[in-house]
Amino acid sequence: MQDLIQKLVQSDRQAWNTFVDATYSIIEWTINHQLPESMREDAIQHVYENLIKNDYRLLRKFRGTTMVSLLAYVKQIARYVALNDLKKSDLQNSTQLLEEIIDARTPQNGTMNDESPEYLYRQLIEAADQLDIKYREVMLLRIANYSHKEISRILNIPLNTVLTRMQRAKDQMRSILQNQFQLN
Repeated sequence: MQDLIQKLVQSDRQAWNTFVDATYSIIEWTINHQLPESMREDAIQHVYENLIKNDYRLLRKFRGTTMVSLLAYVKQIARYVALNDLKKSDLQNSTQLLEEIIDARTPQNGTMNDESPEYLYRQLIEAADQLDIKYREVMLLRIANYSHKEISRILNIPLNTVLTRMQRAKDQMRSILQNQFQLN
């Protein structure tokens, strides 16, 4: 397997064809289960871009010895790419969610410097990045305007688990944001 990785890094066309043939289906399946249809094609391309950027950093980090381990590795990268693409989408929904989480937009002691949707979105994403992965996944999918039922299907977890994780994510984010904005 490391021989294939070495050939990929050296831009061997045949190795790339083999790699794409082996990985495209798992990337497509992962993206299709994580993103709305309008975002899927770009996300698949983003996965391959991430694999080769920074002098093939992600491919060079792979230490597995089997095709199964390579597919699992690529699937995880596809999942992270999908979540990152979701972070970038739907500013308006994230602003509404932020307001719901903190229940107020104005700190008790002072004011926010900027309440633009982009600023609020950045604050929401920064707070979400501090969550444990199981809460972050649910929150980022919700920020991207997925319903709780859709999140359950995407993550392949029960709906009640989604609801519980969402509530815990909101509680943790409320605490993070209250500290950040000195809210009560």
